[in-house]
Amino acid sequence: MASVLSKSKLSVSKAEGPRRRGQTRARGQMRAGLLLTLPTLIVMAATVVYPILWSLRISFFSSENFLAGSSQFVGFSNYARVLSSGQFQMHYGIQAVLSWQQSSLN
Repeated sequence: MASVLSKSKLSVSKAEGPRRRGQTRARGQMRAGLLLTLPTLIVMAATVVYPILWSLRISFFSSENFLAGSSQFVGFSNYARVLSSGQFQMHYGIQAVLSWQQSSLN
């Protein structure tokens, strides 16, 4: 009876061993993958996210002498001026019609 009990304990411990080693290997591979993609993520942040944030920042200032450092904060007036212009509304309408036509063809 003792030999049957010890065999069952032995088989349980063997069954758990490879699974734990597999989980450890998977964690190691995940960590290695993250470390290998980190340089790419940094470059993407520098080339995509930073320019978007910079553009948002400068959109709230007047365009006169911005690079010289003497620009004036104008807030949302740049956006209001663009959105209220007739030229923007005309082109927005044309784009809406073209988008509707394209989606109806699919």
